[in-house]
Amino acid sequence: MKTSALSLLVGLFIISFSSAYAQEAPPPSPETLPATMENPAPAETEATLQTDGDVKILEPANSQPVGSFTSYYKKKSALIKATDGTNINMTYFWYEPETKPADGQTLPLVLVLHGSQGYAESAYHLIKESVRGPYPAYIMVPALPQGHRWADPGKLKPVHMLPDTITLMKKIMMENPIDPTRVYVMGCGTGGTGAYGAAQLYSDLFAAAVPISTTWNHKETDNMNKVAIAAFHGSEDEFFLPFNSSDTITMVQRHGGTAFFTLFEGMKHDCNSANIYTPTLWQWLFSQKKTAAQPTP
Repeated sequence: MKTSALSLLVGLFIISFSSAYAQEAPPPSPETLPATMENPAPAETEATLQTDGDVKILEPANSQPVGSFTSYYKKKSALIKATDGTNINMTYFWYEPETKPADGQTLPLVLVLHGSQGYAESAYHLIKESVRGPYPAYIMVPALPQGHRWADPGKLKPVHMLPDTITLMKKIMMENPIDPTRVYVMGCGTGGTGAYGAAQLYSDLFAAAVPISTTWNHKETDNMNKVAIAAFHGSEDEFFLPFNSSDTITMVQRHGGTAFFTLFEGMKHDCNSANIYTPTLWQWLFSQKKTAAQPTP
């Protein structure tokens, strides 16, 4: 497979990919994680919005965002004040490193935003031993109720839950030993749109963003130069045209930002390709750090 890419770290290392497009592995044993995650039909809940007094309870549209490996994560919920002033109980899936950090030590946080089918493929690849071993980190996978999205270009609307997600994330950051200079966001498809939105709307919070197979408006990038961005896309993506993402990256570069775009020739819309989740990506991602962290209120 040929790639057209800007290297993730110019002068330090270059991206190389195999000539064969990775195929999905057969159903794995619990002890061995395969190259890619199988996505069964989303396990939808019957009701995604319930009420308990003055609290709205938001249940995920897909209760298995990491497929059969969702059990590696703890299903949690937290009460927050939404941007519209209502009290909501948001569901999220939480991964803690096997070895807790020593007193005074902090670890990175990776926010993974799932796609339209409720799957967070990046959250699967992050828990592989080859990643969680050298790069211990907390991982947060928030879950959207049916009919909601993270963000889109243009003005945020009630259907968009990125602001409430950030409120929840800040709450979690206050309760765990998280390094505020090493907070990252990843997502594919509509989750990747959310990752772009996070880099634009919350640029003082995130050190790096990884939008995959997604889209954004290149005219809405004025804050993204504060966030290191590595974007990936297939040339044959049938849902999101590659040029929207590549134009976005080009504009971020013009604003003086650190941004890279990798195009996989012949690849369709794919959130799960092992060619994306390489040691090069993880080395780059976990090396990103804010020079001055935004305080977490």
